[in-house]
Amino acid sequence: MPSQQIVPRTQREGGRLLSVKWTQFKERGTTFGIKLLVFLARVAGRRVARKVVSLIALYYALFYPSLRKCIYKFYNHLGEKGTFLKAYLHINRFCQCLLDSFFMVSGMTHYFSVERHGNHHLLELKEKKKGAILLSAHVGSFYALRMLTQQEELPVRAIAYTKNARKINQVLSEIDPSTQNEIIEIEEETANFALRIRDLVED
Repeated sequence: MPSQQIVPRTQREGGRLLSVKWTQFKERGTTFGIKLLVFLARVAGRRVARKVVSLIALYYALFYPSLRKCIYKFYNHLGEKGTFLKAYLHINRFCQCLLDSFFMVSGMTHYFSVERHGNHHLLELKEKKKGAILLSAHVGSFYALRMLTQQEELPVRAIAYTKNARKINQVLSEIDPSTQNEIIEIEEETANFALRIRDLVED
């Protein structure tokens, strides 16, 4: 995608090299570039947009070695050897999922066929007027879940840290302003944040 999070390896402080937290990763690209891609996707369709996104992913894989090294480290933790191909496929998958989120928010859902399991639990909670916390750990797509729950009028909100993805979220909110209320920003004040989550679950 025209906007990507580039991972700096370290930063220097007092002569020492310190690890940089992922919350400090800077978002690259421009809002205009994201909007241009969204426009292309709407006009040319998903197949063409995915090919363009694959080229963008290749650009990041080629010219941002810090991003590649971060992905290599991820695969090393899995007991696998990190390679350029794996890094490219990793970046490309991220970009493709992000592209799909724009389609889903835009209401262009005819491109997707989504299966769910255990949805009856959510319907039961709705009937009882109770809330719940769903744990995803980035496995799956919030926007795919959002797409389906809207059809059944099930209110779902995502808890996420979005301060390092302002441009992407700005475009998403411009496409559908309701997304602003569906993303709960993780706050540094843990106590207040926890109380807010409790209130939402009990509401």
